[in-house]
Amino acid sequence: MSNLEDLYKAIETFRRNDIPLDEKTSKRIDEAEEQIIKDEILPVIGKDIEPTLRQIKRNIVLVVDYEPDKPLSVRLSRKAVMVPNAKVYHVDSTKKDDRGKIHWDIHTDKHYEGQLMIKEVDWSTFTVGITIPMEYQFAFEHAVQTPLVKGKGVPVSIWLSNEKFDARMSDVKFSDPKRSRCIQLLWSKNSPLAKKLRELMPDTFAYIKEEKAKMGGSKMVKLPKELQREITICSVPEHNGFLFVLNTL
Repeated sequence: MSNLEDLYKAIETFRRNDIPLDEKTSKRIDEAEEQIIKDEILPVIGKDIEPTLRQIKRNIVLVVDYEPDKPLSVRLSRKAVMVPNAKVYHVDSTKKDDRGKIHWDIHTDKHYEGQLMIKEVDWSTFTVGITIPMEYQFAFEHAVQTPLVKGKGVPVSIWLSNEKFDARMSDVKFSDPKRSRCIQLLWSKNSPLAKKLRELMPDTFAYIKEEKAKMGGSKMVKLPKELQREITICSVPEHNGFLFVLNTL
């Protein structure tokens, strides 16, 4: 019996005996199921279809829609797909700053397929990248196909305004082993992606830059309502790819 069959058998035993599963246990079961599919099922599928795909002489993305007891659907998608057909992670956050403002909340009226997180734009967005909060790290780690190794960056692609940019995802290695895990999407201040973000939001960038200069550069800048922006980050069906969608708050 496979690991997946063992897992489903255990779930069925709980259901048959009317044993309820709390939210934490259900989440762990979902995570275990996804990990087994990723580690054991997908490699077998890839191995089976590779001989057939060898006939094709260009890069393609195949989207497989599978529902139990229904015919399998396989369709072709273009490499630079802008509306991704990917797993949607529903994550709610109550993380607040000292003013009580929620910074990492998914807004249901601004939902996109493959949505992972919404990030309010700040100085680091224009200069170095984005730190992924703990509650979103699982979703981001499973959105890339290259395993993360502490202290090493994984190349990723970011689509923004119909352009593709290079960045990297990093699992930061700290000297103190007790520190919480830190995953980041990173780019440099002079990278094409950083320049594009500043080009798309010039007023917001200029305001933060000016205010930081006044304050000595160390404090967080509070943006006026009309200059507040957010980035919806989505996964896309491309190797290690993400989509950035800019919104006003």
